[in-house]
Amino acid sequence: MKQYHIFHSTGINKFEEVECQPRVYAGFVNASSLEKAFEYAQNDHVDWAMNEVRSTCVGDVIQDDEDFYMVCGIGFQKLEEPEEHEPTFDEHPHYGC
Repeated sequence: MKQYHIFHSTGINKFEEVECQPRVYAGFVNASSLEKAFEYAQNDHVDWAMNEVRSTCVGDVIQDDEDFYMVCGIGFQKLEEPEEHEPTFDEHPHYGC
């Protein structure tokens, strides 16, 4: 099991596959895969529902030990490293670019 961190989109493009948009940290789940992390970050799972946040959906980001993945309509898109002038999740966890 790995720990996956979930970032929810908050901007005008939320619920869309847009890499560069504001996001806030929503919580974490322990899961065996990226797909399971997405499944466990739904409000029909008691542990996630207790966070009092919405279900994870398109446009949100899931971080594993090394990489960030945007939730897409079908599957996930690995996000590339940000350019030097762009903030990272570590520097500004409210932004996804």
